[in-house]
Amino acid sequence: MAEVALSAAPLTLVGAGVDDWPRWRETKVVSYWRVGENFDAATRPWLELRTPGGERLYDFAVATPPALLWYPPAAWRSGEVIKVTTLALHLPRVWGLVAPVGQALPVQNDGAQYVDAAGQLALVDIYARGADGIIQRRAAAGDSFTSTIAPPIDNAATADFDVSSLGGANARLGVQARLLQKRIWPGATLALLLNWQEDGWPEELTVFVHLRRNGDNVTQSDGPPRWFVELPPSRWIESGLPDWRQLAVPVDAPLDGGEWQVALGLYNRISGERMSLVNTNGQPFADELIIGPLEMGSPPLPDQACALIAETCDGRAW
Repeated sequence: MAEVALSAAPLTLVGAGVDDWPRWRETKVVSYWRVGENFDAATRPWLELRTPGGERLYDFAVATPPALLWYPPAAWRSGEVIKVTTLALHLPRVWGLVAPVGQALPVQNDGAQYVDAAGQLALVDIYARGADGIIQRRAAAGDSFTSTIAPPIDNAATADFDVSSLGGANARLGVQARLLQKRIWPGATLALLLNWQEDGWPEELTVFVHLRRNGDNVTQSDGPPRWFVELPPSRWIESGLPDWRQLAVPVDAPLDGGEWQVALGLYNRISGERMSLVNTNGQPFADELIIGPLEMGSPPLPDQACALIAETCDGRAW
């Protein structure tokens, strides 16, 4: 359990952890809530489980935890710490806890706190299932998380983009891009972890990430950086700005022939103008970074959990 100091707020999330059954990748999420002096029974605890790309996996409204039924908030008393455990869930290999800013204390992960652009939701914790099948809490900061979530298949691809046309404080924006798998198959989900370098993000700038076969776009993931929540342009930490992209390989993708790769770039969402890649001398040479090729093949053989419970297949370690 990750614990932090108590707060005088009406209701505060003071700790979280997991009760996990690795064999079947069955996870119960445990949270601890301190009831403050000004608690109002109409204020209910709220947790969301999200993918690194911001997709909501679960919240308390999807399936109410039993504790909120047999000991409802109306019965809570000031000074109590309430333990709330979800029903058993089948979660992907990487997920995070997100809570309302008013209920979540600042996290202790390398001093970083990620709050969404609306200032309403905060990333509290990150969890990842390792190669040993065990779920562990991970650091929320980009660099440290990159090194602990899974080893990259190759060294990170790096590039610098010329963003001087947007009139910001910085003329260049660098990126490190890591594919977390190289082998794909029909129906697979390809994960790409980006870390943007420099201090500042022009508001009109957005990212494009395309999965291509023989040069043609098959699927894409466009939009501003996201790290469990959609980040505001001002949210940077010393190690950069993490950004997670997932690309779904079509279930009818052909197994024979074809070159698969990922294209990454930046563009002005208002004008559509693409930002140029520049070399060490500052000379432009392309407008997208190509990563690959990828290896297309048959799906991996399922383990026992995946063979019997399809929802567990996404929870396997890379």
